[in-house]
Amino acid sequence: MVWRLVQNESDALNIEIDYNAGIYDENDIQNFIDRFQYLLQVLIENSDIPICNLELLLPQDIDVYQNTLAVKNVPPMTLDQLIDVIV
Repeated sequence: MVWRLVQNESDALNIEIDYNAGIYDENDIQNFIDRFQYLLQVLIENSDIPICNLELLLPQDIDVYQNTLAVKNVPPMTLDQLIDVIV
């Protein structure tokens, strides 16, 4: 799967995605796009708030993940700091 952000004539960004139709269908790709757009929107609208304090899941995904151990035990670290701890 290849994602491209392409600026059009009106300075808007379009998302272009090349994908293997044998693995993904249009609904899968639309779900990826929805999540990506939501993530960008949350980050832009809350640029002054630490990422660990942001709700980055789509509303329909919150119930699925809120009770998992992995989400409850994420330390308040940046992604770089988490990678350093693991490596």
